[in-house]
Amino acid sequence: MPENGLEALKRACRYAFITNKKEYCGAQDAFKSFQAFLEKPSEQNANTVRSLFPSFEGLYAYLTLIAHSNGRDPLDSEVIEAYWIGNALLDAISLSQLQRMIRDQLGAPRLLPKRVAEEKASKLKESLFPNHAFHVLYINFMTSKVAPIQAHLNNCLIHAGRVESIHDENLTVKGTWLSVNERGFSIGEMVREVQQGRLPNPREGDWISIHWNEAVETLSFEEVKRLQYYTDENMQRINRVRFP
Repeated sequence: MPENGLEALKRACRYAFITNKKEYCGAQDAFKSFQAFLEKPSEQNANTVRSLFPSFEGLYAYLTLIAHSNGRDPLDSEVIEAYWIGNALLDAISLSQLQRMIRDQLGAPRLLPKRVAEEKASKLKESLFPNHAFHVLYINFMTSKVAPIQAHLNNCLIHAGRVESIHDENLTVKGTWLSVNERGFSIGEMVREVQQGRLPNPREGDWISIHWNEAVETLSFEEVKRLQYYTDENMQRINRVRFP
């Protein structure tokens, strides 16, 4: 497998690791295979990891939508980036394609009830970017293990933060934070402690992404801007649907 393919798989594993470990999505104990691959990115371990991602049914529905709309593979590096961070591949997806995916893929027996999927699809009147921020803020959770309260939405949303200090296996980070009131969602700033997770060699001043209170990867400033742009655009458009 080409090096860029291995790096794409590593990125996919890092973001999906914590939710699988918490048993929110994906095949049972898939995170153990992810860890094995991150430690030893062999062809055999890569094949195992690739075979596990379709079991993340919600995630894989988005990856497939982005991929097919852009002539890519669902585990292509730019497709993975589009879903978790955001990039121009999201621009190619129409409102009707997104609505169809919600109805047909997310409205599966093990995911959303058909009635809920139909209602969410029908309420959309303008195009949105079908990435992780859209899923968290609009679709919410497809497991009864997690209630859609603000704290959980915050944990699931991918945040960007700047490392202020490092101590043991925790990082003090100044980054974004989600708030919600009767007028809708908004993004502010907060200094908080996060776990280092599988992030190798963090440094003070680094920009990182955060998922479920764990550091995931180091981001370039361009990636930070894109993450914030696609999150904010989705948030504003979802506010017009949920909080008219």
